[in-house]
Amino acid sequence: VRVGGLVQNTNARYQDIFVRKTHLGPMVPTELRPQTHPISSAFMMQYVVAVLVLFMAIHLILACTTPIGTIGKLWVVYMVLEFDNHLCNFILYLCFQHNRFEWKATVLHNTPHSRRQEEWHICEGWLLCYWIPVGIGLFIVGLSVGFDICPLTRLHYGLVRNTDPVLMLSSNLGLPGGCCPPQVTWNERLAGEEHTPANMSVPCLSPSAEPPVVYYVVLPDGKTAPSSLQVMEGRGGDNNHALKYGKVTTSELQLRWWLSVHGFSHLNIYEALQGGGAGGLGLYSSNSPFVAQWEIEDFPWDSRVRVYATAVNPETGALSPTPVVSAVILRQLCPARCSQCTAHGGECWKCERGFALLHGRCQACAAGCEACDVAGPGRCDQGHCAPGLGWASGGAACLPCAGGSACRSCDMSLQFAEAATGTSQELPCKECSNGRGLAENDTCLTCETPGCLSCPTITRCKECLNGYALVAEKIGNSSEKITHCKICAAHCSRCTKLGPGNCDPEMCETGYSLSPTGQCAVCAVHCLNCTRAGPGNCDKGQCKPFYGLQGRVRCSKCLVDHCQVCDSAPDVCDACSEGFGLTPEKSCEVCAASCKRCTEVGDCAECDPRFGLQGGECFACADQCAQCLVAGPGRCDPGNCTDGWVSTAMTNGISVCARNNSAPVFT
Repeated sequence: VRVGGLVQNTNARYQDIFVRKTHLGPMVPTELRPQTHPISSAFMMQYVVAVLVLFMAIHLILACTTPIGTIGKLWVVYMVLEFDNHLCNFILYLCFQHNRFEWKATVLHNTPHSRRQEEWHICEGWLLCYWIPVGIGLFIVGLSVGFDICPLTRLHYGLVRNTDPVLMLSSNLGLPGGCCPPQVTWNERLAGEEHTPANMSVPCLSPSAEPPVVYYVVLPDGKTAPSSLQVMEGRGGDNNHALKYGKVTTSELQLRWWLSVHGFSHLNIYEALQGGGAGGLGLYSSNSPFVAQWEIEDFPWDSRVRVYATAVNPETGALSPTPVVSAVILRQLCPARCSQCTAHGGECWKCERGFALLHGRCQACAAGCEACDVAGPGRCDQGHCAPGLGWASGGAACLPCAGGSACRSCDMSLQFAEAATGTSQELPCKECSNGRGLAENDTCLTCETPGCLSCPTITRCKECLNGYALVAEKIGNSSEKITHCKICAAHCSRCTKLGPGNCDPEMCETGYSLSPTGQCAVCAVHCLNCTRAGPGNCDKGQCKPFYGLQGRVRCSKCLVDHCQVCDSAPDVCDACSEGFGLTPEKSCEVCAASCKRCTEVGDCAECDPRFGLQGGECFACADQCAQCLVAGPGRCDPGNCTDGWVSTAMTNGISVCARNNSAPVFT
């Protein structure tokens, strides 16, 4: 090495070189620093890459869940470092093509102060280049292990703890029958429209009380299945964006009802989920059921797609281990005026009202016809013409009835059907509505007899209105009779037995009773019925609400709050009003929750709507049920489901309510 001149050093990776100067005395250190910048840049680049690799290695290794994953990521880190070394050597090789480097030599005095300064420079380099990055790395490792979260995950997704994940119901949990993939339905009334939304329903089990958040993606069939994290980010297994994606907050679910609606009740899945210990999920003990229900607008019905769904526990941020996937969904739009069609090819098999199927197409019935399934398009089935129209020409047309809407029926019999071939004439009326009768021109006119309810002809009454009696009288000396409707006694609703001017037994209006003379006489004040006690009196328990019978002739106001009947005494209650029950002290207290009427406090006799009585208590009916008086709580009386739901029986005979939508199409 030649000081002050040109230096050629094969070990140029070291930045500080010390040489001895003989003409300055023995053992005098001399510091040489290169004046070429490419070498320093190469060193700095390698150092930065090494620090970045250190932090990335920490994150990758902490994120590993299997030994093979750890080994693989360590190998990747090793290869990155090797590439970094080779890159630095390549840069140095390019720099060596200059063959010469200029070095600046600084002679350091061999004093104690210089030696301490030299040692500090060495320690400072180690501190900055080695211990600070390593210390930061160890600090991050400690935080990651202590809080159970990777650094980059915390920055991107917030605080996430991999505890208490939400469970998606699938065969991975050991459930039989392929339960329970995302269920897809659509509104049958919108089947022929292009932009029909898809109704989704996905159940899950969560150990937390806070409703989970469900993420979903719609992907073409055949694509790589995504992980739960990819579903959460709206991507497929190839990391490309999904056709449709989003998220929805769940709500509490009656899982037994959901299983019955979607055809899984016969598999005993509900009982399997209730099991505890090994193999059980502890339904309602350690996990609660939730359901996500939402609409996907502009669903790609014309493509073969699948829906993937996963869930996040909002309390811990934990993702479901694996997403659930629906079967392949494919549904082509039904043809015009078609209400139901096949999934493949869109072939119609049921038309809307007023249309009939012909060669796979829905064609209109005859004008004014409501059904022509038997007769075919352009014609009409007998008895299915609209009100005010009659079946004619063997079903070829629905013609107006004479009398218009006042005519109840003017259908022509089959033997005379071919006689009417025109389309402009009116058909003779055969039966008129109440209060009207057939005239000579076969139209409907108002009955001529006052008080008449039904008259086959306008001059002959068949039935009178309430409060009138039908009387037939002879015309002179002839055998012909004419009918009249004569009024009953005042406050009487019927007098067919005793005749006009009188009243039949128990046919007086409320607050009146039949007197010995056949008239309706008033009861006692505030009395509703005095059929047994007679006029001026009152039957027991028949006083108006909040009044009680004292003796036989007086209804006195009850003095007990919320008391409806106080026949014993004004200050002693016998029956309380709705929502209140009788106490042992004969006072009234509020009934239990959901109880409409209770004979005694704690003993309900009638429940509020949508609740059923069991053991003197009120419990909810089945979901979407309006009444369960016969079936009992948790069930539904047949025909009492709310709009959009229909009664259906489970395999054990329990009647519940199921959504009245067309079944999902799966292949």
